[in-house]
Amino acid sequence: MAKRTKEEKASNTAGYTCFSRACATREKDERYQGPDYMAEIFLPVLAKVILNVPVLRKAFMRKVAPSGIYEYVLARTKLLDEIFLDGLEKKVHQIVILGAGMDTRALRFADKNHGTKIIELDIEKTQKPKIEILNRKHVTLPGELVFASIDFNQESLSDVLAKAGYQKDQQSVFLWEGVTMYLHSDAVDGTLSFIR
Repeated sequence: MAKRTKEEKASNTAGYTCFSRACATREKDERYQGPDYMAEIFLPVLAKVILNVPVLRKAFMRKVAPSGIYEYVLARTKLLDEIFLDGLEKKVHQIVILGAGMDTRALRFADKNHGTKIIELDIEKTQKPKIEILNRKHVTLPGELVFASIDFNQESLSDVLAKAGYQKDQQSVFLWEGVTMYLHSDAVDGTLSFIR
């Protein structure tokens, strides 16, 4: 069996995070209820079946997620939603989502966006299917949303962002959710240096 690449594992992580967010919309316990009502549009048919059958959903999550990971993903989602909304409220010039995966913040909060550019960065292998699904489902994309593909291990963040219309002299918010474990240490250091 061929060894899976970091890129494949990252795509799988995006799928798991998306499924977790979709599961949270079905939770009865308020502590676990999640706000990402759009996550399920990215799920394949079998995942939607599991999602909608409570006993299957719970069994599946127990099988694929070590104890505490589901709760961690939900807490992280809620926190980053708050940071994203705070950026929109303060009308920062741009919000950059590094390793966006199946992130839906630009879509879910489009009505609260009054001119903030949202730049979603991810590897093409994850980003391209996301865009295809959004188009196939006829999801209206906000004019402020820009997709830019990047391989953090191979490409310059500065160059990719410049092509996406990022303005380095403007106030920005960066969200980086669950990506660093798939990157070389030089890519992590370079990204943090750029942000600083």
